[in-house]
Amino acid sequence: MAIHWSQRLVDELALWFVVQHSVSAFTALMAHFGSADQALRASTTAWQSLRLHHAHAKKLQDWQQNPALASQFEQAIKSLDHAQDHVIALNDLHYPKQLKHIPDPPPFLFVRGSIHALNQPQIAMVGSRKPSQSGYQIAAQFAQALAQQGFVLTSGLAHGIDASAHQGALQAGQGQTIAVMGTGVNLCYPSANQPLYWKIIASGGAVISEFMPNTAAREYHFPRRNRIVSGLSLGVLVVEAALKSGSLITAQNALEQNRQVFAVPGHIYNEQSRGCHQLIRDGALLVDDPQQIVDELDLPRRWHLQEQQHAQNLPQQIIAPEAHTVASQASAQHKAKSAGSVDPASVALAPALEVSAHLQPVYQTLDWVGISLDDLVDRIAIDVATLTSHLMELELLGFAVQQGGLYLRCRQ
Repeated sequence: MAIHWSQRLVDELALWFVVQHSVSAFTALMAHFGSADQALRASTTAWQSLRLHHAHAKKLQDWQQNPALASQFEQAIKSLDHAQDHVIALNDLHYPKQLKHIPDPPPFLFVRGSIHALNQPQIAMVGSRKPSQSGYQIAAQFAQALAQQGFVLTSGLAHGIDASAHQGALQAGQGQTIAVMGTGVNLCYPSANQPLYWKIIASGGAVISEFMPNTAAREYHFPRRNRIVSGLSLGVLVVEAALKSGSLITAQNALEQNRQVFAVPGHIYNEQSRGCHQLIRDGALLVDDPQQIVDELDLPRRWHLQEQQHAQNLPQQIIAPEAHTVASQASAQHKAKSAGSVDPASVALAPALEVSAHLQPVYQTLDWVGISLDDLVDRIAIDVATLTSHLMELELLGFAVQQGGLYLRCRQ
Protein backbone atom coordinates (compact mmCIF):
# COMPACT_ATOMS: atom_id res chain seq x y z
CA MET A 1 0.00 0.00 0.00
CA ALA A 2 1.62 3.25 -1.11
CA ILE A 3 1.68 6.08 1.42
CA HIS A 4 -0.62 8.93 0.45
CA TRP A 5 1.56 11.99 1.00
CA SER A 6 -1.08 14.67 1.50
CA GLN A 7 0.22 18.14 2.31
CA ARG A 8 -1.43 17.96 5.70
CA LEU A 9 0.37 14.73 6.56
CA VAL A 10 3.71 16.14 5.41
CA ASP A 11 3.18 19.30 7.50
CA GLU A 12 2.27 17.29 10.58
CA LEU A 13 5.30 15.05 10.18
CA ALA A 14 7.48 18.13 9.73
CA LEU A 15 6.17 19.51 13.03
CA TRP A 16 6.81 16.12 14.68
CA PHE A 17 10.35 16.31 13.29
CA VAL A 18 10.91 19.88 14.51
CA VAL A 19 9.71 19.17 18.07
CA GLN A 20 12.01 16.12 18.08
CA HIS A 21 9.23 13.64 18.86
CA SER A 22 7.90 15.47 21.92
CA VAL A 23 4.28 14.36 22.37
CA SER A 24 3.49 17.21 24.77
CA ALA A 25 4.97 19.90 22.51
CA PHE A 26 3.28 18.51 19.38
CA THR A 27 -0.09 18.34 21.14
CA ALA A 28 0.20 21.84 22.59
CA LEU A 29 1.21 23.38 19.26
CA MET A 30 -1.56 21.65 17.31
CA ALA A 31 -4.13 22.72 19.89
CA HIS A 32 -2.92 26.33 19.91
CA PHE A 33 -2.37 26.96 16.20
CA GLY A 34 -4.98 24.60 14.76
CA SER A 35 -2.68 23.13 12.12
CA ALA A 36 0.92 22.08 11.69
CA ASP A 37 1.35 24.51 8.81
CA GLN A 38 0.39 27.48 11.02
CA ALA A 39 2.61 26.23 13.83
CA LEU A 40 5.63 26.00 11.53
CA ARG A 41 4.98 29.51 10.19
CA ALA A 42 4.69 31.01 13.66
CA SER A 43 7.39 33.06 15.36
CA THR A 44 9.71 31.65 17.97
CA THR A 45 8.18 34.17 20.39
CA ALA A 46 4.77 32.59 19.83
CA TRP A 47 6.22 29.18 20.63
CA GLN A 48 7.97 30.51 23.73
CA SER A 49 4.67 31.95 24.97
CA LEU A 50 3.38 28.37 25.23
CA ARG A 51 6.15 27.63 27.76
CA LEU A 52 7.64 24.88 25.66
CA HIS A 53 11.20 23.75 26.24
CA HIS A 54 13.58 26.36 24.82
CA ALA A 55 15.08 23.73 22.52
CA HIS A 56 11.83 23.60 20.54
CA ALA A 57 11.88 27.32 19.73
CA LYS A 58 15.54 27.02 18.74
CA LYS A 59 14.69 24.12 16.44
CA LEU A 60 11.87 26.15 14.86
CA GLN A 61 14.33 28.96 14.15
CA ASP A 62 16.70 26.47 12.51
CA TRP A 63 13.81 25.05 10.47
CA GLN A 64 12.88 28.48 9.17
CA GLN A 65 16.43 29.64 8.45
CA ASN A 66 18.49 26.56 7.65
CA PRO A 67 17.63 24.72 4.39
CA ALA A 68 19.79 21.78 5.49
CA LEU A 69 17.23 20.89 8.17
CA ALA A 70 14.42 20.75 5.61
CA SER A 71 16.65 18.57 3.43
CA GLN A 72 17.23 16.24 6.38
CA PHE A 73 13.47 15.93 6.84
CA GLU A 74 12.96 15.20 3.13
CA GLN A 75 15.56 12.45 3.25
CA ALA A 76 13.78 10.89 6.20
CA ILE A 77 10.50 10.84 4.29
CA LYS A 78 12.11 9.42 1.17
CA SER A 79 13.60 6.56 3.18
CA LEU A 80 10.10 5.12 3.58
CA ASP A 81 10.55 3.31 0.29
CA HIS A 82 9.73 -0.27 1.22
CA ALA A 83 6.59 -1.80 -0.29
CA GLN A 84 5.19 -2.38 3.21
CA ASP A 85 5.99 1.02 4.71
CA HIS A 86 3.09 2.90 6.32
CA VAL A 87 2.49 6.04 8.35
CA ILE A 88 -0.45 5.82 10.74
CA ALA A 89 -1.76 8.97 12.41
CA LEU A 90 -3.52 8.92 15.77
CA ASN A 91 -7.01 9.27 14.27
CA ASP A 92 -6.38 6.86 11.43
CA LEU A 93 -8.71 3.87 11.31
CA HIS A 94 -5.66 1.60 11.37
CA TYR A 95 -4.21 3.12 14.55
CA PRO A 96 -4.18 0.43 17.27
CA LYS A 97 -7.25 1.00 19.40
CA GLN A 98 -5.58 -0.23 22.56
CA LEU A 99 -2.70 2.24 22.15
CA LYS A 100 -5.07 5.21 21.93
CA HIS A 101 -6.04 4.69 25.56
CA ILE A 102 -2.59 5.19 27.09
CA PRO A 103 -1.86 8.60 28.67
CA ASP A 104 0.55 9.77 25.94
CA PRO A 105 -0.09 7.89 22.68
CA PRO A 106 2.36 8.72 19.89
CA PRO A 107 0.77 11.00 17.25
CA PHE A 108 2.29 8.81 14.53
CA LEU A 109 3.41 5.25 14.08
CA PHE A 110 5.87 4.41 11.32
CA VAL A 111 5.27 0.81 10.30
CA ARG A 112 7.27 -1.55 8.13
CA GLY A 113 5.24 -4.72 7.64
CA SER A 114 1.62 -5.66 8.28
CA ILE A 115 -0.57 -2.93 9.74
CA HIS A 116 -3.24 -5.56 10.46
CA ALA A 117 -0.98 -7.26 13.01
CA LEU A 118 -1.12 -4.10 15.14
CA ASN A 119 -4.78 -4.60 15.99
CA GLN A 120 -4.53 -8.27 16.88
CA PRO A 121 -4.52 -9.40 20.55
CA GLN A 122 -0.95 -8.97 21.74
CA ILE A 123 1.14 -10.12 24.67
CA ALA A 124 4.41 -8.31 25.36
CA MET A 125 7.50 -10.18 26.50
CA VAL A 126 10.52 -8.39 27.94
CA GLY A 127 13.54 -9.26 30.03
CA SER A 128 17.29 -9.32 30.35
CA ARG A 129 19.62 -8.64 27.44
CA LYS A 130 22.00 -11.22 28.95
CA PRO A 131 19.74 -13.97 30.23
CA SER A 132 20.73 -17.40 31.41
CA GLN A 133 20.37 -20.37 29.09
CA SER A 134 17.13 -21.30 30.83
CA GLY A 135 15.93 -17.71 30.32
CA TYR A 136 16.44 -18.03 26.57
CA GLN A 137 14.62 -21.36 26.61
CA ILE A 138 11.67 -20.13 28.69
CA ALA A 139 11.20 -17.02 26.52
CA ALA A 140 11.20 -19.01 23.28
CA GLN A 141 8.89 -21.73 24.62
CA PHE A 142 6.39 -19.28 26.12
CA ALA A 143 6.40 -17.17 22.94
CA GLN A 144 5.81 -20.17 20.72
CA ALA A 145 2.98 -21.46 22.91
CA LEU A 146 1.29 -18.06 23.13
CA ALA A 147 1.60 -17.51 19.37
CA GLN A 148 -0.02 -20.90 18.80
CA GLN A 149 -2.92 -19.69 20.94
CA GLY A 150 -3.42 -16.71 18.63
CA PHE A 151 -1.48 -13.98 20.40
CA VAL A 152 0.87 -11.65 18.53
CA LEU A 153 4.15 -11.41 20.48
CA THR A 154 5.37 -7.85 21.00
CA SER A 155 8.88 -6.94 22.12
CA GLY A 156 11.79 -4.61 21.37
CA LEU A 157 14.19 -6.57 19.11
CA ALA A 158 17.00 -6.24 21.67
CA HIS A 159 19.49 -9.00 22.40
CA GLY A 160 18.43 -11.64 24.90
CA ILE A 161 14.80 -12.16 25.92
CA ASP A 162 13.44 -9.79 23.24
CA ALA A 163 15.08 -11.70 20.40
CA SER A 164 14.06 -15.05 21.90
CA ALA A 165 10.44 -13.87 22.13
CA HIS A 166 10.40 -12.87 18.45
CA GLN A 167 12.09 -16.10 17.38
CA GLY A 168 9.78 -18.26 19.48
CA ALA A 169 6.70 -16.65 17.94
CA LEU A 170 8.06 -17.23 14.43
CA GLN A 171 8.60 -20.90 15.24
CA ALA A 172 4.86 -21.28 15.84
CA GLY A 173 4.13 -21.73 12.13
CA GLN A 174 1.66 -18.92 11.49
CA GLY A 175 2.92 -16.93 14.47
CA GLN A 176 3.28 -13.16 14.13
CA THR A 177 5.41 -10.80 16.13
CA ILE A 178 5.89 -7.03 16.40
CA ALA A 179 9.17 -5.26 17.15
CA VAL A 180 8.92 -1.78 18.67
CA MET A 181 12.07 0.16 17.87
CA GLY A 182 13.95 2.90 19.69
CA THR A 183 15.24 4.09 16.30
CA GLY A 184 13.73 5.02 12.98
CA VAL A 185 11.76 2.14 11.49
CA ASN A 186 14.21 1.86 8.60
CA LEU A 187 17.14 1.17 10.93
CA CYS A 188 17.81 -2.10 12.72
CA TYR A 189 19.25 -1.80 16.21
CA PRO A 190 21.15 -3.82 17.20
CA SER A 191 22.48 -4.45 13.71
CA ALA A 192 23.21 -8.09 14.55
CA ASN A 193 19.45 -8.69 14.55
CA GLN A 194 19.06 -7.59 10.92
CA PRO A 195 18.10 -11.12 9.72
CA LEU A 196 15.46 -11.32 12.47
CA TYR A 197 14.20 -7.83 11.54
CA TRP A 198 13.44 -8.93 7.97
CA LYS A 199 12.08 -12.31 9.03
CA ILE A 200 9.52 -10.59 11.26
CA ILE A 201 8.31 -8.55 8.29
CA ALA A 202 8.31 -11.48 5.87
CA SER A 203 6.28 -13.58 8.31
CA GLY A 204 3.36 -11.15 8.48
CA GLY A 205 4.50 -9.19 11.51
CA ALA A 206 5.71 -5.62 11.72
CA VAL A 207 8.53 -3.37 12.86
CA ILE A 208 7.21 -0.08 14.23
CA SER A 209 8.48 3.16 15.73
CA GLU A 210 7.24 6.57 16.79
CA PHE A 211 10.57 8.08 15.75
CA MET A 212 11.12 9.60 12.33
CA PRO A 213 12.99 7.44 9.81
CA ASN A 214 16.79 7.74 10.03
CA THR A 215 16.59 8.51 13.77
CA ALA A 216 19.64 6.90 15.36
CA ALA A 217 19.60 4.95 18.61
CA ARG A 218 19.80 7.08 21.75
CA GLU A 219 19.86 5.76 25.30
CA TYR A 220 16.77 7.76 26.32
CA HIS A 221 14.73 6.41 23.39
CA PHE A 222 14.42 2.93 24.85
CA PRO A 223 12.66 3.64 28.17
CA ARG A 224 10.30 5.83 26.16
CA ARG A 225 9.45 3.18 23.59
CA ASN A 226 8.60 0.77 26.41
CA ARG A 227 5.24 2.48 26.93
CA ILE A 228 4.33 1.47 23.37
CA VAL A 229 5.38 -2.14 23.96
CA SER A 230 3.04 -2.36 26.96
CA GLY A 231 0.37 -0.10 25.47
CA LEU A 232 -0.13 -2.34 22.45
CA SER A 233 -0.57 -5.41 24.62
CA LEU A 234 -3.19 -7.04 26.81
CA GLY A 235 -0.47 -7.96 29.28
CA VAL A 236 3.29 -7.95 29.82
CA LEU A 237 5.37 -11.03 30.66
CA VAL A 238 8.77 -10.43 32.28
CA VAL A 239 11.32 -13.24 31.91
CA GLU A 240 14.55 -12.70 33.88
CA ALA A 241 15.15 -9.10 34.90
CA ALA A 242 17.57 -7.52 37.33
CA LEU A 243 16.35 -5.01 39.89
CA LYS A 244 17.48 -2.09 37.72
CA SER A 245 16.37 -3.61 34.42
CA GLY A 246 14.55 -1.53 31.83
CA SER A 247 12.02 -4.34 31.78
CA LEU A 248 10.71 -3.07 35.10
CA ILE A 249 9.96 0.24 33.40
CA THR A 250 7.83 -1.63 30.89
CA ALA A 251 6.09 -3.43 33.75
CA GLN A 252 5.42 -0.12 35.50
CA ASN A 253 4.04 1.32 32.27
CA ALA A 254 1.76 -1.71 31.99
CA LEU A 255 0.36 -1.15 35.48
CA GLU A 256 -0.27 2.54 34.74
CA GLN A 257 -2.08 1.47 31.55
CA ASN A 258 -4.25 -1.07 33.40
CA ARG A 259 -2.48 -4.02 31.78
CA GLN A 260 -1.83 -7.28 33.57
CA VAL A 261 1.80 -8.01 34.52
CA PHE A 262 3.13 -11.57 34.61
CA ALA A 263 6.53 -12.66 35.91
CA VAL A 264 8.47 -15.91 35.69
CA PRO A 265 10.22 -16.77 38.98
CA GLY A 266 13.81 -17.94 39.04
CA HIS A 267 16.58 -19.11 41.34
CA ILE A 268 16.89 -16.95 44.46
CA TYR A 269 20.64 -16.49 43.88
CA ASN A 270 20.25 -15.42 40.25
CA GLU A 271 20.68 -11.64 39.95
CA GLN A 272 18.64 -11.75 36.74
CA SER A 273 15.62 -13.08 38.64
CA ARG A 274 15.47 -10.46 41.38
CA GLY A 275 13.46 -8.04 39.27
CA CYS A 276 10.85 -10.72 38.59
CA HIS A 277 10.69 -11.60 42.29
CA GLN A 278 10.16 -7.93 43.15
CA LEU A 279 7.33 -7.71 40.61
CA ILE A 280 5.69 -10.77 42.14
CA ARG A 281 5.94 -9.21 45.62
CA ASP A 282 4.34 -6.08 44.17
CA GLY A 283 1.38 -8.02 42.78
CA ALA A 284 2.43 -9.40 39.40
CA LEU A 285 1.03 -12.84 38.62
CA LEU A 286 3.56 -15.63 39.01
CA VAL A 287 3.45 -17.89 35.96
CA ASP A 288 5.27 -21.11 35.17
CA ASP A 289 3.08 -22.23 32.27
CA PRO A 290 1.91 -20.27 29.18
CA GLN A 291 -1.64 -21.56 29.68
CA GLN A 292 -1.91 -19.48 32.85
CA ILE A 293 -1.51 -16.34 30.73
CA VAL A 294 -4.01 -17.58 28.15
CA ASP A 295 -6.58 -18.27 30.88
CA GLU A 296 -6.03 -14.91 32.57
CA LEU A 297 -6.38 -12.94 29.32
CA ASP A 298 -9.15 -15.05 27.80
CA LEU A 299 -11.99 -12.57 28.32
CA PRO A 300 -10.26 -9.42 27.03
CA ARG A 301 -8.82 -11.42 24.13
CA ARG A 302 -12.26 -12.73 23.09
CA TRP A 303 -13.72 -9.23 23.33
CA HIS A 304 -10.85 -7.87 21.24
CA LEU A 305 -11.24 -10.55 18.57
CA GLN A 306 -14.95 -9.75 18.27
CA GLU A 307 -14.09 -6.10 17.74
CA GLN A 308 -11.65 -7.11 15.02
CA GLN A 309 -14.28 -9.21 13.27
CA HIS A 310 -16.57 -6.20 13.09
CA ALA A 311 -13.72 -4.04 11.81
CA GLN A 312 -12.96 -6.58 9.07
CA ASN A 313 -16.56 -6.32 7.89
CA LEU A 314 -16.14 -2.62 7.15
CA PRO A 315 -16.24 -1.76 3.42
CA GLN A 316 -12.89 -1.37 1.70
CA GLN A 317 -13.40 2.35 1.09
CA ILE A 318 -13.15 3.02 4.80
CA ILE A 319 -9.61 1.66 5.07
CA ALA A 320 -8.23 3.03 1.83
CA PRO A 321 -4.70 4.55 1.76
CA GLU A 322 -5.99 8.12 2.00
CA ALA A 323 -6.91 7.47 5.63
CA HIS A 324 -3.38 8.42 6.72
CA THR A 325 -4.01 11.87 8.18
CA VAL A 326 -5.63 12.98 11.39
CA ALA A 327 -8.52 14.58 9.50
CA SER A 328 -9.20 11.75 7.08
CA GLN A 329 -11.50 9.53 9.15
CA ALA A 330 -14.62 11.61 8.62
CA SER A 331 -13.86 11.90 4.90
CA ALA A 332 -13.49 8.13 4.54
CA GLN A 333 -16.76 7.51 6.34
CA HIS A 334 -18.52 10.03 4.11
CA LYS A 335 -17.23 8.22 1.01
CA ALA A 336 -18.52 4.91 2.32
CA LYS A 337 -21.98 6.37 2.95
CA SER A 338 -22.20 7.98 -0.48
CA ALA A 339 -21.26 4.64 -2.06
CA GLY A 340 -24.27 3.06 -0.40
CA SER A 341 -22.18 0.99 1.99
CA VAL A 342 -22.53 0.50 5.71
CA ASP A 343 -21.90 3.39 8.08
CA PRO A 344 -18.86 2.39 10.16
CA ALA A 345 -20.32 4.00 13.24
CA SER A 346 -23.40 1.83 13.00
CA VAL A 347 -21.23 -1.25 12.56
CA ALA A 348 -19.11 -0.42 15.59
CA LEU A 349 -22.17 0.17 17.74
CA ALA A 350 -24.21 -2.73 16.43
CA PRO A 351 -23.50 -5.00 19.41
CA ALA A 352 -24.77 -2.29 21.78
CA LEU A 353 -28.19 -1.92 20.17
CA GLU A 354 -29.66 -4.45 22.61
CA VAL A 355 -28.50 -2.41 25.60
CA SER A 356 -31.17 -0.18 27.12
CA ALA A 357 -30.85 3.53 26.41
CA HIS A 358 -30.19 4.45 30.05
CA LEU A 359 -27.24 2.02 30.11
CA GLN A 360 -25.66 3.16 26.85
CA PRO A 361 -23.36 5.89 28.29
CA VAL A 362 -21.77 3.42 30.69
CA TYR A 363 -21.64 0.57 28.18
CA GLN A 364 -19.99 2.71 25.50
CA THR A 365 -17.34 3.90 27.97
CA LEU A 366 -16.28 0.35 28.83
CA ASP A 367 -13.64 -1.39 26.71
CA TRP A 368 -11.72 -4.67 26.59
CA VAL A 369 -8.75 -3.27 28.56
CA GLY A 370 -10.71 -2.53 31.71
CA ILE A 371 -11.48 0.69 33.59
CA SER A 372 -11.74 1.42 37.29
CA LEU A 373 -14.83 2.79 39.02
CA ASP A 374 -13.00 6.05 39.78
CA ASP A 375 -12.08 6.53 36.13
CA LEU A 376 -15.66 5.80 35.09
CA VAL A 377 -16.89 8.46 37.50
CA ASP A 378 -14.48 10.96 35.93
CA ARG A 379 -15.63 10.14 32.39
CA ILE A 380 -19.39 9.90 32.89
CA ALA A 381 -21.48 12.72 34.35
CA ILE A 382 -23.57 10.61 36.76
CA ASP A 383 -23.36 10.01 40.49
CA VAL A 384 -21.57 7.01 41.96
CA ALA A 385 -24.74 5.31 43.21
CA THR A 386 -26.37 5.43 39.78
CA LEU A 387 -23.16 4.33 38.07
CA THR A 388 -22.81 1.35 40.41
CA SER A 389 -26.43 0.40 39.77
CA HIS A 390 -25.92 0.58 35.99
CA LEU A 391 -22.76 -1.51 36.17
CA MET A 392 -24.55 -4.16 38.19
CA GLU A 393 -27.38 -4.19 35.66
CA LEU A 394 -24.92 -4.58 32.77
CA GLU A 395 -23.23 -7.46 34.60
CA LEU A 396 -26.56 -9.21 35.17
CA LEU A 397 -27.42 -8.78 31.49
CA GLY A 398 -24.07 -10.20 30.43
CA PHE A 399 -22.78 -6.99 28.83
CA ALA A 400 -20.05 -6.26 31.40
CA VAL A 401 -17.87 -8.11 33.84
CA GLN A 402 -15.68 -7.10 36.77
CA GLN A 403 -12.17 -8.51 36.75
CA GLY A 404 -9.32 -7.54 39.03
CA GLY A 405 -11.07 -4.40 40.22
CA LEU A 406 -11.71 -3.22 36.66
CA TYR A 407 -14.87 -3.24 34.58
CA LEU A 408 -14.72 -4.67 31.04
CA ARG A 409 -17.25 -4.73 28.24
CA CYS A 410 -18.33 -8.16 27.00
CA ARG A 411 -21.20 -9.76 25.11
CA GLN A 412 -23.74 -12.44 25.82
